[in-house]
Amino acid sequence: AAPSISCAALQSVGLSAEAMEEFRLALRVQPDYLPARYNLSKALAKAGGLLAREGRFPEALAEFDKALALDPSNEDARRNRELVHQQLAGR
Repeated sequence: AAPSISCAALQSVGLSAEAMEEFRLALRVQPDYLPARYNLSKALAKAGGLLAREGRFPEALAEFDKALALDPSNEDARRNRELVHQQLAGR
């Protein structure tokens, strides 16, 4: 299940739950459709960032992992994933 992120929080970073669902649907129909993979990866990385800012680190890591599975070259997801790991190690 997708983590619960408010619509207002998603919109604050330029996303909508509807757009994310459209990307997921496109990938169900055509799993190798690169624009959808790229866009959903970027969206998941932003969602992970929102979760991290809320202190929801395990959920954030899951979103970063999903983003990287779709697009291993997503540097935002990779960098933020590392920052969350550092945050968890420092607790």
